[in-house]
Amino acid sequence: VIMGVTSLIQRVRTRPAGPPGALATLMGATLPVLVRARADGDGVLGSIVARLYALNTSGAVVGSLSTALLFIPWMGLAGTVQLAAALNLVAALLVYSLWREAGGRELRAVPTASPGSTARLRLSAPRRWLLVSAALSGAGALGLEVLWARSLVLTTGSSTQAAALTLATFLGGIALGSAAYSRYLARVRSPALWAGGFQLLIAVSSVLLLRVAVSLPYAYLTLWTPLHGNAAGLVALRVLPAVALMLLPTFVMGAALPALIQAYSHTPRAAGRDVGVVYGVNTLGGVAGALLVGLLLLPRLGVTVATLVAALAYLVAAVAAISASGSKGP
Repeated sequence: VIMGVTSLIQRVRTRPAGPPGALATLMGATLPVLVRARADGDGVLGSIVARLYALNTSGAVVGSLSTALLFIPWMGLAGTVQLAAALNLVAALLVYSLWREAGGRELRAVPTASPGSTARLRLSAPRRWLLVSAALSGAGALGLEVLWARSLVLTTGSSTQAAALTLATFLGGIALGSAAYSRYLARVRSPALWAGGFQLLIAVSSVLLLRVAVSLPYAYLTLWTPLHGNAAGLVALRVLPAVALMLLPTFVMGAALPALIQAYSHTPRAAGRDVGVVYGVNTLGGVAGALLVGLLLLPRLGVTVATLVAALAYLVAAVAAISASGSKGP
């Protein structure tokens, strides 16, 4: 929930602030720690990562929608931040109670990998390719998110509520894709090859959906007459364009990251560290992609060319992941 709350707070802030950066750093540590606590074998590691990623992202969807549509109008910005802090305190107390019930030991004891073996694995050729793929796919994902948000402004508007609906659609597709990977694909023999296939599909679909982006204002005008007469119809007018534009590629994005992590991590002993490395590289790539698209490509080249560049990033990411699946190494 705090992920969604903080995202919307950042969108409505009128001046810079320091604390959200520290909060975001702590958020980034939660998924690797959770995986570290839950990892219990190579065969289910992909399922664990995908399931936790899906649950975490689903919480962000709930947080973004509840923040913009309910809590900020009802409680104000300060009250919403306090509620988010209280919810995180509740989560911390629940984890602490589980730890106490386990006798004060780790919830699931997993021996850590030796530093030498971890370094050797990190430097292997397949892992280098996988990290390249993670960085480029992160850049492509956040770059596309910026472009999709820009394309949807004409139909959804630029209010906090519209931003929340767009963000929730983006995160909801990721959550669904992660859940699907956990349920159906977590035991595949070559997750790197699957990750490459997913990224190739994202590249192709993002280019094909350019036609959808161009037609959104006209579709909005067509739907306005039958839907604008009630509150549910107005929400549908904002949600349907976002779903049409983002659902397919974000669904595949949600499956691609767990596949990359599963391919990168070969042992549960280092699962937390491996998840942190891939997740961190993917997020850093996302930061670079959002800045590059938002500050350079979109203003100077427009939506179409910027989308093609993001698709190219995904295409190269797919090649890197497929190369990792064919490389020799641990």
